[in-house]
Amino acid sequence: MSKRAIWVGVLTLLFPVLAWACAFTPPYRLPVPFSMYAWASAMALVLSFAIIVIFAGTPVARVAHAEVSVIRNACADQNQARRLTLGQTVAVALLIFCIATGLLGTNDPYQNFNMTFFWIVFVLAVPYATLLLGDFFAAVNPWAALGQFAGRVAYPRTLAYYPALLFYMAFIWLELFGQLSPWGLSVALLLYSVIMLAGAWLFGSHAWFEHAEFFGVFFRLIGLLAPRHWSSGGIAKNKAEHPSLVLFILFMLSSTAYDGLHETYPWVQTYWNGVYPRVVPYLSSSPRTAYEQALFLYQLWQGFWLVASPFVYWMGLALFLWAAKLISKSQCRVPDLALRFALTLVPIAVVYHITHYYPTLLVQGPQIVRLISDPLGSGWNLFGTAGQRIAPIMVDVGSIWMSQVILIVAGHIVSSYLAHVEALKTFPNSRQATLSQLPILLLMVLFTTLGLKILSMPLAS
Repeated sequence: MSKRAIWVGVLTLLFPVLAWACAFTPPYRLPVPFSMYAWASAMALVLSFAIIVIFAGTPVARVAHAEVSVIRNACADQNQARRLTLGQTVAVALLIFCIATGLLGTNDPYQNFNMTFFWIVFVLAVPYATLLLGDFFAAVNPWAALGQFAGRVAYPRTLAYYPALLFYMAFIWLELFGQLSPWGLSVALLLYSVIMLAGAWLFGSHAWFEHAEFFGVFFRLIGLLAPRHWSSGGIAKNKAEHPSLVLFILFMLSSTAYDGLHETYPWVQTYWNGVYPRVVPYLSSSPRTAYEQALFLYQLWQGFWLVASPFVYWMGLALFLWAAKLISKSQCRVPDLALRFALTLVPIAVVYHITHYYPTLLVQGPQIVRLISDPLGSGWNLFGTAGQRIAPIMVDVGSIWMSQVILIVAGHIVSSYLAHVEALKTFPNSRQATLSQLPILLLMVLFTTLGLKILSMPLAS
């Protein structure tokens, strides 16, 4: 079950505005037709592209990637190492506490510490903190702290980031369809911990956690956007090292988009009005059995498109990169271009994450103050905050929509800038670089329109 289904589904009964915040339901009407938002966003991207071409094409922008950035990153890592023991100890303690509260405490998701801590603080708040502070999770990763092993065999190079992608897909599937209770969440975390430790024991902690621990890969990518990397290039001086990392980045995009899409009325109707009538003749004659079979097929349908989503995005990306190669008369292969330009999509993935989930963070996040005093939901009041009435932070629906529009457009503008900087490094002259970005600009416009459209769709009941 998704975070929206877990939290918003119940909170909708208590705070109707929240349901409108995450995905607008029929009571909300956009102030102007959606087409006007789409055209305005497209024009903003086109104008920003023109500005980027003018200023990013100057010699100053071409030498923006100084080697001093590597030195600064190394110094940052050394500073983190001094806090490594304390940070990892706290992280391990929080992981154990999160698992223990789910196993021993109430199964009410609103009264158990582990649900709010994991889904709201860790899954939602930590990425936003990473965006501001950089990848601090690398220094406190609890699984890496517990799994310090030399390894028995070398990590296969062909595996690359595919394990992280597989675990990421499993995590999103559990989030959307797993219907996890506090106890179920603890079991999932235990299973994931065992797999992480076993992999580190077999392949060695460094290689395994670099490629297979998907939270680490996720935060590492977001951390490249942090302000402390701006002067050193950040994303602009890196590229994806393997196609599996390209798919991981595309899944960051597609999974968030799919989370917003899969419960909307048009998507649900696509199955029940389009696919379901074609399978009815093959279902059981028993109404109850037929209903169960139909629901099972519906779950398969939803799960299939979740897993297929990054590959669908890959085909779209490859098509536009092929157009960029064609129009610029470049000799680069499309897979090589994908490796070079994949990281420029990370800002879009980040703003998708923020726009879809920040209302949930505002509503449920403050409850952690109350839950820390009664983590098991058993009537404790350890720190005197269990009885506090903590009001959720409510934001006007219209303000949420406008903030989502601004964030999505801004994220695409940043990606357009990074893509143009990458094009200046990839192609031999400014003219080819600019021509190559015309299809990419169209892709950004499509991404922007799709992101806004999903946010504006009504949820199905």
